[in-house]
Amino acid sequence: MAVSTKKTRTAYYKQAIIKGSKPLSELLNKAFLEENCKFEMTENRHFCPNPTSGDYYVLNEISSHNGMFYGELVYIEKNKSQTILQVKKGVQRYKQATVTVDDVSLSEDAIDSYQKEFVDNTLYFGVFENHLVVIQTTSLKINRLGEYLNHLLGAEGADLLNDSIILFKDKPSVEARQQLAKKPAKQVKISQQLLTKPDIDTEIQGFKTANFTLDSSKSNFGLAFLKSLNLGKQLTSKIADTLEDDNLYIDVVLRRKGNKGKISDAGQELIDTVATSFVNLDDEDFEIAYEGGKLTGKDFRLHSKIRVETFKTGINHIQLKKDFFAFLEDNISDS
Repeated sequence: MAVSTKKTRTAYYKQAIIKGSKPLSELLNKAFLEENCKFEMTENRHFCPNPTSGDYYVLNEISSHNGMFYGELVYIEKNKSQTILQVKKGVQRYKQATVTVDDVSLSEDAIDSYQKEFVDNTLYFGVFENHLVVIQTTSLKINRLGEYLNHLLGAEGADLLNDSIILFKDKPSVEARQQLAKKPAKQVKISQQLLTKPDIDTEIQGFKTANFTLDSSKSNFGLAFLKSLNLGKQLTSKIADTLEDDNLYIDVVLRRKGNKGKISDAGQELIDTVATSFVNLDDEDFEIAYEGGKLTGKDFRLHSKIRVETFKTGINHIQLKKDFFAFLEDNISDS
């Protein structure tokens, strides 16, 4: 009997928004699973955000289950080496060694010249119509899946989006919806690490991305914050050179000043929209305040714990697909 390990992972519900288009699951089936589809072969499913680095994303495992599209998105860092520790009792320091893919033997492959790469991160997802369930990692989140699908399904790939773009949105948990129905949100707080290297503006199918994206690895809130202090160019530059190592954070708060009168429908809609659009943020990076309490990201988002089984040959995809489908069945009825 094959030895397996089981780890509990958090699965999140997301909703896909595609204006004037067919449901996302239908587009995915057309691009990846139907006969004579454009991306049947794995090598055709590569996406390199930065072609000069050679790193790429690829939709590796793809299949369907009861009308749900299932996929495994992996990130490959080209020619990556992996550091390992020799964990041993009674020593002052664990020994380290660096392993490359050339040191890894795949016994079932008779040809040693096969190209091998370490998988840096993996994201698993299921899509039924425009409803998603996703298990992500710290560095491979739903926004990367969105970037990948917009590229492959858009004009540069299968041309299935009709000049639209795929956006993802969170669904509040039942508890959060009940709480906010009683007492609407009055303040939204965003916490992000101060970073000094602004991201370059990019454009996807005519939609310009915001330069202050809330992905912590790409945010330039820190640089904008420094410039706003009017410290002078030389001092600002000096601080910027060392800021990343200081582990400093900045909080951005959207709130209503004062308590006079009733907030307008437009104003409340703005706060509610921001409060439900933190799809790319970590749970601990935002909170929503209401009269008498607050909701953190973990309290707000609809999520569930799923046991993921792993064998030596990889994830138990059959069981994970069943669990994903059951999760969606339980949570899409009132979305």
